[in-house]
Amino acid sequence: MQSFPDPPSPQHTILIAEDQPLIRDLLTSFLREEGYAVVGAADGTEAIQLISKLAPPAGPLCLGVVDMMLPELDGPAVMDHLAQQGILVPIVAMSAVQANLLAAQARGARAALVNPFELGQLLGVISQHCLHAPSSAAPALFF
Repeated sequence: MQSFPDPPSPQHTILIAEDQPLIRDLLTSFLREEGYAVVGAADGTEAIQLISKLAPPAGPLCLGVVDMMLPELDGPAVMDHLAQQGILVPIVAMSAVQANLLAAQARGARAALVNPFELGQLLGVISQHCLHAPSSAAPALFF
């Protein structure tokens, strides 16, 4: 008898806010293959709109993975806006610039990933913040 993975539960929705389409698409595809529902944003304004719409308690969003150098509104501005609105969604900051990651951590980012990072690192962070995260061994892929 063949076993099929369980469909993602509402607690598995992750936002990927990344302005580089190739990176956003890679992360989206990878996380969907791991069983997560994923929404994408190409800039900070779109990220705020999606997070506001999907945030708990009524929405399914469990985590936002946010590039710190987004157009329109950068990652720290997105985090500031969410804090001002009282929207409590864990944020994982991504950047190749250490100062940007420190700024994100000062604003309450739950984790900071230095680009490039292994996809397994991202899965480790996700499993800490998303309920009933699917389990699998992530390949050691870099982007």
